Amino acid sequence: MEITYDNLVNWFDGYFKAFNKYAGVPETIPNMEKYFTDDLQFKHYMGSSAEPSTRDDLLHSMLHPGVHEELTPLEFLEFVGKVHRMDPALTERKSKQLLGLLGLRGQMRTRMSSFSRALRIFILSSRM
Repeated sequence: MEITYDNLVNWFDGYFKAFNKYAGVPETIPNMEKYFTDDLQFKHYMGSSAEPSTRDDLLHSMLHPGVHEELTPLEFLEFVGKVHRMDPALTERKSKQLLGLLGLRGQMRTRMSSFSRALRIFILSSRM
């Protein structure tokens, strides 16, 4: 993109319109990816949160705090798979494998809010 006033205004207008529509919803967050190219440096203002170092980390930060607690571990890991554009069958297989290793096979459809903080953090930091 050529850096001109009009191009920047159009980019920001499109970004904030898309952010209001897609951010916070696991199924639609991948739609934000078009606003983040590999040549950008990522900065954000989320208090004590670490700065995202990659485009994918930035997209993960758009899942509003607290939303993940309403998801099941399987739903959250499906979201991670979508952000990384993984094959859905591979995502499901790897998710079930991870949850099995954690002893959560019987709790794949349990809301994460019922898990300990340590277990929620472990699931949220999982990379498939």
